[in-house]
Amino acid sequence: MARRRRGNTIEEEKPIYTEKIPLSLMPRKWMRGKKWNILENLGRFVGVFLIFMAILSAIYGLEIVYPVIFLIGALLIFYITEVISPDAQRVIRPIRVYKNGVLVYTTSFEKALGKKSFMTSDDLRGIKVKRMNLQTENGIQNLPIHLTFVLKNNMKIKMGRRNCTELMSIIDLLDGLGIKEL
Repeated sequence: MARRRRGNTIEEEKPIYTEKIPLSLMPRKWMRGKKWNILENLGRFVGVFLIFMAILSAIYGLEIVYPVIFLIGALLIFYITEVISPDAQRVIRPIRVYKNGVLVYTTSFEKALGKKSFMTSDDLRGIKVKRMNLQTENGIQNLPIHLTFVLKNNMKIKMGRRNCTELMSIIDLLDGLGIKEL
């Protein structure tokens, strides 16, 4: 089956470096990709339905408890689908470094908030790296484990826990692009 091509020049350009995700971080086989997206969209639909039910129960004069329960349920589903799930998706999606920027996973909601998928050195203030002392063959070393992109508008895109050798390569490449560690 032929793949659909997009007219985006970023997608057509070859990345300098694509992070390799270890199999231990990959999700279970039966609930990934499109199946996970369907489940997220179903959750969003249920959240909208709960808001609709809260409005209807307020209009028809039901006890105040019912609209409050519906709204709490809608907020909880919104938090799961728009905050927790994207953080989990970012851990298993690779970081791609191009000659003019970096491409990471962001949802449409995050894009609406001002977080970009493709970020150039002009869009970024820098990166924050969390390091940890890890035991290696060479003894105890202070290696990077978490990466966070800090945008010019002080918004942060947390990439989650990563493989330390992959992170060291990414940090070196980003340093060459002018994206410094804060």
